[in-house]
Amino acid sequence: MPSPQEAFDAVGTGLSELEAEMPKLAAHQAGANLYGSPRLNPFGLLVPNELAMSRVIADLLDPRGSHGQGALFLNALCGLAGFRPVTARDHVKVTREAMTLQGRRIDILIETTTMVLGIEVKLDAGQQPNQLTDYLDEIRLRAGSRDVALVFMSDQEPETAKGEIVQLPLAGGKDANDSFANLIASTVPDIRSDRARRFVEDLISYLEMEFAAVPQISGLEAYAEAVETRFARGGEHRQAIAAVLLTADHLWDVVVDQIGDYLLSQAKSVEGDFETDPNYTLSQYVDLVTDAWPISRPSWPENCWIAIEAQRSGAQKLIVGVKAPDGNNRSVKAEHASSARNRLDDLTQVKGGGRTSAWWPWYQAMKPDQWHFSDIARLILEAPGGDVTRHPDIQQLGALVKELAQLVDERLSSPTST
Repeated sequence: MPSPQEAFDAVGTGLSELEAEMPKLAAHQAGANLYGSPRLNPFGLLVPNELAMSRVIADLLDPRGSHGQGALFLNALCGLAGFRPVTARDHVKVTREAMTLQGRRIDILIETTTMVLGIEVKLDAGQQPNQLTDYLDEIRLRAGSRDVALVFMSDQEPETAKGEIVQLPLAGGKDANDSFANLIASTVPDIRSDRARRFVEDLISYLEMEFAAVPQISGLEAYAEAVETRFARGGEHRQAIAAVLLTADHLWDVVVDQIGDYLLSQAKSVEGDFETDPNYTLSQYVDLVTDAWPISRPSWPENCWIAIEAQRSGAQKLIVGVKAPDGNNRSVKAEHASSARNRLDDLTQVKGGGRTSAWWPWYQAMKPDQWHFSDIARLILEAPGGDVTRHPDIQQLGALVKELAQLVDERLSSPTST
């Protein structure tokens, strides 16, 4: 059993040797990016919201879609929904944003002479009251004697119509019936066009990267191999790696809280009295999903913040925006409501790129939208000098927090606000 000093020396030796190899490993990573572009995916640039995703899915499921593969993809979904396959003789009508009697819009509606199939795509936005039940009622009304089904493409649990709809997450699972990504992956061997095959493969890769929490560390294999090599040597090298593993939780907290300090400093650059919760740090908020991590001024009304919130424990499904719950919405209890909401209701018109809900007058998904150990490690490895606050994604997040802080403060300070 080594003494504490011997263990400390072993850790220092192992980490120093690994640090000496960093320039070479960085060159390997740069080469992988230069010649392989492992993180390049057109959908990551062009499909950032539900409307765009619905367009892609609708075209894919339309036998007359630009892919040229007929009913190949639609029939995969028909099989999952229990419908007979569509043939070349069937007339298929695909409608996007189909209006219901309740004034709502079904993302995709597919009709043939024998079936009516509705599809609701839900990424980050919450479900509206009775939304799925209303959609199912509308589909049944249109269908008459035809078969009906409503497919809920989301990793959210359905709040209504449970047991009556087909739930299909966008990604994840082990077989074709477990997710939309796997469903269309099962059709790849039957795709006749190379161009269509590449399109579908890029879409599958995007869905898995965005919605299945698949670690995307392509280009860092050289770093991982170096660590594995040192672990295989045993002795002090293995002790050094073990020491890092034992402190992983603490290191994650330290880095995430550095990001929190940086974001608060960006708000303070607008006004010096911006503050956050002194009792809990950003890492504690996003890891445990206690609530939204808040930044606000003492002069702001109660329950109004610039905020970051994890929709799932373990720092998953992170969103950032302005949180000011609407007391006029039935889902918001009186003690949670903010008197500032009426002055912030038009934020999505003033600043584009955001969504609104009963709790948030403006919010959007963060990039990255999850902070697992691998995500935080990637941010550090990609950041200049290893300073996570200098990573482009965190710099953009800081700029957004600053912009929102200034925008909200102007609204709340203006005597003409209504």
